Order: sequence, then structure tokens, then C-alpha cells
Amino acid sequence: MSQTSWTAGDVSGSQTLVDNDHVYPGHWNELRVAVNALEAILDPDTSLLTSPVITSMQINDTSADHQYVFAVNELTADRTVTLPLLTGNDEFVFKDHTQTLTNKTLTSPTI
Repeated sequence: MSQTSWTAGDVSGSQTLVDNDHVYPGHWNELRVAVNALEAILDPDTSLLTSPVITSMQINDTSADHQYVFAVNELTADRTVTLPLLTGNDEFVFKDHTQTLTNKTLTSPTI
């Protein structure tokens, strides 16, 4: 069973929502939602998640009977992964997946 906590914050402090049925009136500038290891910050002005920290991530396939489960190794420092600006649809290439690459240049290849 998942553990969920909600915290609504405003300029004067924050209030903890006890359950999903209880709504606090008034203006709030952010809503923090924590479900097990995932915490999301909801901004009412943009309705976007900001600064999510994910410790265990899974993505269901289209029939929701299998998942992609993401795992990481222990890091010695923070690492930034920057995705390139794409001009169209693209896909990730994985080292153990057989795939034909196009528009790639190999510098000093060893065969």
C-alpha cells in the first residue's frame, strides 16, 4: 500500500492535507505531493511538475502488463544528462540492442 502525503504552502506557511477528501480554501503557491519515494511539486500557475526526484521509475507498455524498469549504479557525484534539441522524432540507442545507425560518424574506430 502506498503512503501519500499532501502539503499546501502559501506565504504564511503550510498546511498538511490529511486525505484526498479535504480541501483547504484560499490561495496557495505550491502543492507538494509525496507518494512513497516520489515527491512532486505542483505549481498552480503552470500546472507543471517542478524539480521531481524519482528514486524508482517504471513505464508501462501499452497494455500495462509489462514495464520498463530503470536502474542506476551508485554515483560518486551528480551527473547531468542533456538531451539534444531534436528537429523531428528520434529514438534512444542502447549498447546491447542490435540496430542500424544512420547519419553517424565514427572517429578512430576499432574493428
